[in-house]
Amino acid sequence: MIDFKHLALDGRKIQASANFRNNVDRARGKKQLELEPNDALAQERIDERIKRLERKEIRLAQTLAVLESYEDEKPSLNMVDPDAKIMKHKDRRILPSYNQQSVVDGTFGIISAVATTKSGDKPGDLFAMVDAAKENAGGSFDTCLPTRDSPTMKRFGRWKRIGRKIFMFRTSGKKLWTTRKQSAAKFDKSNFHAGDDGLSMHCPAGKGMHQGEGRETPGVP
Repeated sequence: MIDFKHLALDGRKIQASANFRNNVDRARGKKQLELEPNDALAQERIDERIKRLERKEIRLAQTLAVLESYEDEKPSLNMVDPDAKIMKHKDRRILPSYNQQSVVDGTFGIISAVATTKSGDKPGDLFAMVDAAKENAGGSFDTCLPTRDSPTMKRFGRWKRIGRKIFMFRTSGKKLWTTRKQSAAKFDKSNFHAGDDGLSMHCPAGKGMHQGEGRETPGVP
């Protein structure tokens, strides 16, 4: 049922079962705990809310205990779902969410790998999904087709455009990703050596390099 030719990758932000108003940072949490009770409320209304307020106070105290362990005062946690992170959705809403990624077989649409994380997309996530699909399906795929806003697509250029929003990415691009730093160090200018004739050079790979004529650019002296 899987032809191992193409993988199609896409992702979406999934809203957590938590409200944005339940997110507090250290300063806001302390302020809420220090709020004085409103004596103007009727006793009947207070009785109706007392259990809910007690539960909120417990969650707030637990959340503050975690926030106090952070060196930075800016991070916030959600009192209902501490694992959910604030993420921006495609419709521009900012909500406590999770990041869900999945890849499917390009021919039959069979789900080959799924991953849910607590952070936004990062360069290199694509390779992890391709590896997971390979392990789950028991074979290698030729190409992967992520969306154009994939961080991996923005950082690594081994792709070609085949549509308005879809690009083809060769799965062998992982080699470029894993050896990027090593290659940069290998081809540092200190590793290039001039030839005896004074006109040629040898690159770190041992290949000869010869001086060529520069191309003139109109309007540039």
